[in-house]
Amino acid sequence: NHLADLTTEDDDWDQSTFTYPDGEEHSNGANGMDYTYKLTLSEPATIYITTCDSETNVDIQIAVYTADCDESSWILFQDDSNLEIYYPDGTSEQFEFECISGFESNPTYANMLPLLDWDAGSYYVVVDDRAGGTGTVRTWFGYSLIVDSTSTSGDFTEVNYFFSEGVFGGDYQDVYNGNGIGLDTSDYSVEINPNGGNADQANLTSLESVTGGALAGGEETVILNLEYPNTPSGGEILTVGPASVSSIFNSVGVPLLDIDGISISLIDVLAPTIEFTDPENGAEEVPTVSNIEVKFTEAVRHFNDENITNVNASDCFTIENAETDENLTYSISTPDNLTFTLNPDGELPEYTYIRLSMLATIEDQNDNAFVFDTIRFRTADETPPQIQSSSISSINDYVAITFNEGVYSTNNGSGGLDATDLTYTFNSNGGNCDNISVSGLTSNTGSNLAGGESTIHALISLSAAPSGVETIIFSPADNSSIFDAAGNSMSTGEISDEVTLLASALLISTHLADSNE
Repeated sequence: NHLADLTTEDDDWDQSTFTYPDGEEHSNGANGMDYTYKLTLSEPATIYITTCDSETNVDIQIAVYTADCDESSWILFQDDSNLEIYYPDGTSEQFEFECISGFESNPTYANMLPLLDWDAGSYYVVVDDRAGGTGTVRTWFGYSLIVDSTSTSGDFTEVNYFFSEGVFGGDYQDVYNGNGIGLDTSDYSVEINPNGGNADQANLTSLESVTGGALAGGEETVILNLEYPNTPSGGEILTVGPASVSSIFNSVGVPLLDIDGISISLIDVLAPTIEFTDPENGAEEVPTVSNIEVKFTEAVRHFNDENITNVNASDCFTIENAETDENLTYSISTPDNLTFTLNPDGELPEYTYIRLSMLATIEDQNDNAFVFDTIRFRTADETPPQIQSSSISSINDYVAITFNEGVYSTNNGSGGLDATDLTYTFNSNGGNCDNISVSGLTSNTGSNLAGGESTIHALISLSAAPSGVETIIFSPADNSSIFDAAGNSMSTGEISDEVTLLASALLISTHLADSNE
């Protein structure tokens, strides 16, 4: 973005008239001082331009040209954000864009162009003060917010929206000021054309994130949950899109301009879908020794018309560590080709997101392919925290203790440790320092502990300068002193590395010569 002071600029472009429509002169009625941006695209791009900004304090009009200082090369013109966008082919379009500007009496006296599909080349973007040059204008450029792609669940009760960047809902002014919220159902429009099919209504019941949680704003993937009062029989056309041009925004308040939405043809023969899984999608605290059960809405098989067995199961199901993408092996069994039990080989990794993918190689008995689907769940944290390492500071004023995970003083994942949660053993080993004390605990940045730190500093005070042979060992004060986020307590048998104090210079003796020299 850039702020231009039009009080110091010249009038280089005449925007008082445009050849519109059909090459005829069309009076715009105003012209003033202007500022030009040359935008060069090395490849085709979809971009936005807006002057909606609190520092735009004049009545701005905007035009775009393809040749320097050639007013006949204009390709679009807009006066205000909520007025027409004119094109030289005689067409125009108008949207009720919301806008904020420093022109307080008329905040729409700025410009909003959220979706410009331009080829590679050079473009001259000219912002012009209709009043003659009496203030400033801030112009923003960026890539447009678009829908990169969409996908659906097998029964079309989920539509997954994949945006080009994080999206926000709420009032435009809140989004502009950085207070956007998550999208809600009122931000979308859902319609269905029966087209001879059974379903004549689709209801948007909720939105959720890719992990199944509520939307907070900034998500790049949004899942729309739908229900159909009448089950689709095939042939229906579902259309989903933003409720208006002021429904879905990027982080600076530029809206998603997708008037037509996306259209999805419901298949004429329903594919098999998942009736339930155990664990459910989004489940937490799943034991590491667990089978996974999947039940389909109808009997299924491998796409080559064979039953699903241990021989071909990996073509149909994959179990992965979702955090590392590591494949986890398993065996499979089914009594009826409807319900399948996947038995992992060994324990699942603890406190880890596991992804079960059900692949499109699954089909029903009528050759209707299953639509790829996944569930995610997280295993339980079953292992207590451990001391990973310890070391002395360079001036012997603290011992850094590092744990293998964040630690807390209570079993509900809250509270920072204090000095009473640790005990220590000090050995002077014949050195000059015969005693130490622990005066407190801090984070590795020196601040008070709040809980969840994986590295802490135990502050120590020495009774004398050390010789470099004295050692310290730390351990939990008891079995109810140190916990991880899941409430697992550290055992008193967990002991830190032995830390040796660093030798300090000390005065061994003094001597005064007989001559006092």
